[in-house]
Amino acid sequence: MFSLKTLQAILRTEKYFHQSSRNNHPYKVTNYKSYELSEELCKNIVYHDNDIVVLNKPQGVSLGQNAELRGKGLTFDVVRPFLMKSLDCKELYPAKVPERYASGVAIYCKNQPMLNRVQKCLRSMTCIKHPAEFYECIVIGQPSIREGNFVGGITVTSPKNDNKKRGIKLVTEFSRNRVKNGEVKPVKLEHSTLSENDYASRLVISTTCRKHHSVRVYAATEIISPILGDHVFGRFVRTILGKSVLINQFSQTAQQPQKLSTDLLSKLELSSRNDIEIPLHLHLFKIQLKDIFGANKHLEFTAKPPDYFIWTCETLHLNEDSVASAVN
Repeated sequence: MFSLKTLQAILRTEKYFHQSSRNNHPYKVTNYKSYELSEELCKNIVYHDNDIVVLNKPQGVSLGQNAELRGKGLTFDVVRPFLMKSLDCKELYPAKVPERYASGVAIYCKNQPMLNRVQKCLRSMTCIKHPAEFYECIVIGQPSIREGNFVGGITVTSPKNDNKKRGIKLVTEFSRNRVKNGEVKPVKLEHSTLSENDYASRLVISTTCRKHHSVRVYAATEIISPILGDHVFGRFVRTILGKSVLINQFSQTAQQPQKLSTDLLSKLELSSRNDIEIPLHLHLFKIQLKDIFGANKHLEFTAKPPDYFIWTCETLHLNEDSVASAVN
């Protein structure tokens, strides 16, 4: 038998190692100050020419003009002066930037004419249903089909008896008036499976439109494999008798947090879902600007995934195939 003092010492040691492992976990969030984030972004410049600056945006910061959750955490308005100083430019306009919780290619322009050119190019690609954005993601389990696509629209929806609640869904039937009125946004999504196992899969998903988090909605509701760390749409999929099942997004069950199997948590070196917050494993690794400077004069920007994403791939043995082999 241990003495009381010895037992207390053991418990203190276990507590120390537990806290230490959490503090050193790859999912631990880095809290940047504005100038630190600017310096980090400038270390990860993907492209800097033709009055275009392309950065590899980290997960968890809002660097678009209409920043989500304004006032909570760093936003583009806060970082912009430091970026402009580091890049030695008088103006800097966001043209295409991943959402707050995604990482990857972020396009900025140094003047209004170039911003108009980039945005016009992106609109043209959307009109001809040519995807401009290519995401790499890790999803829970295996997708319902290894390769597939969706052509339709994305819209806000409500339950029949409660118009106050709001949800998002993909639809295949809608009128031109609904598109004209802005109620439905046309979208084309495609996915390919790079690698998979019993716990998770690594996918590439391309889209013509990111409105209403189309990629996250597609993963959860169309291929029934929510993105790891998606604490919003990941709640819509549950495992019943070993099979992934899509549930009603307005049900009480869907209001509960995303559930992960004990085996998957163990693989990720977590004792429970609440041990540390799992970041969204959604990375915008490529953006194409077709005919940006005239016929057949394209630009393409690519950015490598963040360290936590690479660690998850290695830990779950999802590194067998390359992204290039799955995307044209």
